[in-house]
Amino acid sequence: MFERIKNILRFRAVKRVYTNHERILVPFMLLVGVVIDVVTFRAINLITAFILLGVYSLVAGAMILFMHAHDTKQELL
Repeated sequence: MFERIKNILRFRAVKRVYTNHERILVPFMLLVGVVIDVVTFRAINLITAFILLGVYSLVAGAMILFMHAHDTKQELL
């Protein structure tokens, strides 16, 4: 019984850290994933990997802007 309570508290602590630092963790984990892919899979062209990362970042940024504008009911420009 004590172990279960301990695990629940540990889960809540990890969840609290994630929710407090979500804005930093998500882009950081994306970059870490790309770096691990480049290091692990030598057949991946480095330039192509970073072009794909850049395109993904631009699309994600545009979607965040559109969602924010929609939520606040404001014009983008």
